[in-house]
Amino acid sequence: MRVIEGNPGKRRLPDPVRVAPGAPEPPDHLDALALEEWSRIAGELAMIGLITRPDRAALAAYCVAYSRWVTAELKIQELGTLLMRTAAGSVAQSPYVAISNRSMELMHKFLTEFGMTPVSRTRVSANIPDDQKNPFALIG
Repeated sequence: MRVIEGNPGKRRLPDPVRVAPGAPEPPDHLDALALEEWSRIAGELAMIGLITRPDRAALAAYCVAYSRWVTAELKIQELGTLLMRTAAGSVAQSPYVAISNRSMELMHKFLTEFGMTPVSRTRVSANIPDDQKNPFALIG
């Protein structure tokens, strides 16, 4: 913004950090669900310039949260949201509900970081590689 609006303090502005876009390789510790999610989104993010190799850990963390969320949701479908705790019939919330909720919170944080929610997309600027840019964008 200082470049656009001017630099009233006249101090040297920091150079922008430049990282070449491109999808990193998935880490070995991802389970099948996490790896499937990685495959689904990594290419899309790379194509629009929103992921780089240094983003590997953040994307892996998102994929792990996704896998935990799906696993917890499947257990909730199987067991229900309430579980019988004792023979006397006391009922408690399934621990899978808490796992699901926490995983969704983590997923939302990472989705926001990568501009994968409607609101966050308005806040990120994609670094689209030159070979992906629309050649007709300048015609008008």
